[in-house]
Amino acid sequence: MTRSNSSPRIADDVVARYRRTEPAAPHTLADAWVIADTPAGFAQLARRLAEQPDWSPARTFAFANLADPDLVALAGPVLSGLSGATASGEVWHLGRRALIVDHPNATGIQL
Repeated sequence: MTRSNSSPRIADDVVARYRRTEPAAPHTLADAWVIADTPAGFAQLARRLAEQPDWSPARTFAFANLADPDLVALAGPVLSGLSGATASGEVWHLGRRALIVDHPNATGIQL
């Protein structure tokens, strides 16, 4: 994915590329998105993606560096449902106003 934190124009380019490759039939749209970016960069892109009727943060998975409270502050509730894994393997997701990290309990199975 293109780094989008350098300018809003780059984020617009990513969304424009998505629109050009979007199939006509809704059942053939992308199953998931994978995002590797900075919180500031992805916040810009996310605001633009949120305007697309077939994009969903619940079908979007992010690298560990986006498990950052700054992302919630920058993007707001538009990313509610975004999830990923931390560098230590814990699962995280964004609620409407918070970053939530699911810590495995002591009786959980660890691989």
